[in-house]
Amino acid sequence: MERDGELCVASRYPIQRIDDVRAGRWTSKGSVVHYGIQAPWGRIHLLDVHLASPHEGLQALFERAHGAISEIEANMVERRVESIAASAYARELQGPVLLAGDFNTPVDSTIYSDEWSQFSNGFSSVGNGFGYTYFTRRANLRIDQILAGPSWRFRRCWIGPHVGSPHRPVVADLDWEGDSSSQPPDI
Repeated sequence: MERDGELCVASRYPIQRIDDVRAGRWTSKGSVVHYGIQAPWGRIHLLDVHLASPHEGLQALFERAHGAISEIEANMVERRVESIAASAYARELQGPVLLAGDFNTPVDSTIYSDEWSQFSNGFSSVGNGFGYTYFTRRANLRIDQILAGPSWRFRRCWIGPHVGSPHRPVVADLDWEGDSSSQPPDI
């Protein structure tokens, strides 16, 4: 298991922290960390994602506070900048790429469609129902995602049980369908 601030990755295979994707790419609150998971057949690139949260702006809006709209708009700009940088980074990786975490962005948003739709979405591909992952008194949303690069195929994807957080876990079974030559060398 590897922890990086609020991010955490667990795997039955060895994990190596490779890069803080945010470093030098954006200065806002979100974070994306690149890990290498050394599976028996080669390295898998995993990007653990937590984009900037809109909580403060939404709370201000619910309370009808002055400046709430400006705060929400600023958060959308932050998430777009983070998404542009992180998705470009992920597209440049060679070999198997997975992205997972709290995107703070529903799949029907323009930020998601512009920056993340080139990746296969586990729940959109093979999930059932609404797939809500975030529950509060005011909202039920699907903002937590598992995304995959080319040559991955989702077999199943489901939302896990309540684990003491407003977020529910997203769980997926995937198959790698690429040939072994597209795997990067062992680390």
